[in-house]
Amino acid sequence: MPGVLSVNRARTHQSNGLVFPVLPDEDAFLLQVLHVCAHLFSYWIRMSWLFEIGFFLNQRASDASLWNRIEQRVGDNLMLREFVVVITELAAKLFAVPIPRLVGVWGQGIRPATRVWIENYATHCAFCDVPPYELRLLPKAKLVLFLHQQYQSTCVHTHSARNRLIKFPRLSRMASSLRDKPSLILSAGWWKRQLFIRRSLFHVLSGLRYLCEIPRWRWLNRARMRSASIDVRVSG
Repeated sequence: MPGVLSVNRARTHQSNGLVFPVLPDEDAFLLQVLHVCAHLFSYWIRMSWLFEIGFFLNQRASDASLWNRIEQRVGDNLMLREFVVVITELAAKLFAVPIPRLVGVWGQGIRPATRVWIENYATHCAFCDVPPYELRLLPKAKLVLFLHQQYQSTCVHTHSARNRLIKFPRLSRMASSLRDKPSLILSAGWWKRQLFIRRSLFHVLSGLRYLCEIPRWRWLNRARMRSASIDVRVSG
């Protein structure tokens, strides 16, 4: 079966005598970017997803027509534009693939904190354990919250980044299941499937790692702002 990304421009694909519709390449690329971001913000991504994007970039980075269509699809959606930059640059870091000219232009205009995250934290998150609750001393998975904070003003829920640090959605789902079926509290198999202790340890240890990183994150952002101020004075 072909991957999400097609390296041809056809809107149908033929395999073993079967013809079926596929997304246009510009839509498939943006869908894959959003898919990776959704998992990144929930603390884990598969390296194979980034490899697929890297393969696509290696084949199509110089395709001006494709990137013109991607630019039209993105339009004035600044958040989506920055997501494209984050995921494209991450794939380029890992697999040494070319960055399209359009993404390079977009990358020059992203917010400074997002640039700091790409340069200092992106690869750490890419190499996090899958699934994220695998036991490890001070896992780095929640360092993605520094990136998530840059976009939380566009989220429906306020303080969403903080809530991801201190609230555990699985606990709510467990409580809901117990309300619907109280007998589950006596089911050893059900408790085993929840991996309650391992997941709790992950949230505690990764949250501690995040808190310990806050001073460095702030220092890196101050350094970035000082560098930007110097560049402005020199160019002026």
